Amino acid sequence: MAARSAWSRAGEARPACSADFYGALVCGHLTQLGHRRVAYLSGPEASWANTKRIRAFEAAAAFGVDVTVIPCGHMARHGYDAADAVRDRGVSAVVAYNDLVAFGAMAALEESGPRIPEDLSVIGRDDISVDDLPSSRRLTTASMARDELGRQAAQRLESLMAADGDTEPRSIPMELRARLTSAPRAVSPG
Repeated sequence: MAARSAWSRAGEARPACSADFYGALVCGHLTQLGHRRVAYLSGPEASWANTKRIRAFEAAAAFGVDVTVIPCGHMARHGYDAADAVRDRGVSAVVAYNDLVAFGAMAALEESGPRIPEDLSVIGRDDISVDDLPSSRRLTTASMARDELGRQAAQRLESLMAADGDTEPRSIPMELRARLTSAPRAVSPG
């Protein structure tokens, strides 16, 4: 019987390279802009990353931010379909599972009246660029250095192959790219 790999033995640390979760980064940005009621358009229920993001947003109370989780998905059409739920929640900002969800939500919201970012700030994740989609160049988004993530993953693999036993998880910090879809919270008249 073949020996089990280093990352499959029960009770042992598993080597990993991932991006730091961006909840504190995003909530800090929104708090500085005066937002206190935020909707999170969640990703697929079975997604490990989505579970981590929901936990981090639950901790957003430390920033004075009330986050409502709205089940959504991972595609632009899911964000588009979730726009009614966003409008019903009375939030001043939306954080999307990824940029595609943010693009879909922005399209539906802008069709129905709210101006982005004057009435509603929107933040995505991944910093994707879709050349034919003008919103991709204006979306505020959390981004990671993909080259650095790849470099560290290759180093981890090399380390494992050399059997040096290094299994401490490594994470790459996220960076917020504040663009044109996030702005100070609009002050209600009266």
